[in-house]
Amino acid sequence: MTTTNTISASELAEQNAEDTYEQYEKYFNAGSGGKQRSKVEVEINSQRHDAGGDTRKIVTAMVNNEKNRLHGHK
Repeated sequence: MTTTNTISASELAEQNAEDTYEQYEKYFNAGSGGKQRSKVEVEINSQRHDAGGDTRKIVTAMVNNEKNRLHGHK
């Protein structure tokens, strides 16, 4: 005698829905810097030492000076 598993239509639909969205599940630890980066990647790409100090401020000032010089501003 053979036995058959009887699954209701609602149970089958529920399983199919779970299978459909299972591919979107991602397992990341919370607090890892956002944008789905690993903790190692966050450590590598943040808090880098800049030997030049205020490089960003200096470059911004130079760009603004050049722009003002070209457009004839005082």
